[in-house]
Amino acid sequence: MLSSDEKSDFLATIRAALGAMKSGQREITIQTHVDISKLPFEKERDRHDEKLTFVVGLFDAQNKFVTGKEAEMDFAFKQDSYERFSKSGITGAMSLEAPPGTYRLRVVVEETVKDEMSASSQTVQIQ
Repeated sequence: MLSSDEKSDFLATIRAALGAMKSGQREITIQTHVDISKLPFEKERDRHDEKLTFVVGLFDAQNKFVTGKEAEMDFAFKQDSYERFSKSGITGAMSLEAPPGTYRLRVVVEETVKDEMSASSQTVQIQ
């Protein structure tokens, strides 16, 4: 998470959008789309099992951690669902509150079967 190195054991596409909460505080919503067709699901009985951990963080101009979140998705797809999501992928979304400024957004997605990951950073502006 603290690194700025890119890693792409599997395809994960990041999209960030600026918004506002009811309180007026600014927030950024991060959508991470993962192509699961290349993930190493484990086959157990009639299920395709996998777990993804999503970690997102904002870092200021001095590369100090400002805020972040972690979330997990556990999958136990039956064959028809596995085939459908292998074609479309899955999307995880998280929102972070932060004061106005320019930040480095860091997104790391890790899968548990082979411990592979996708990690990327991009600059985001919160106004």
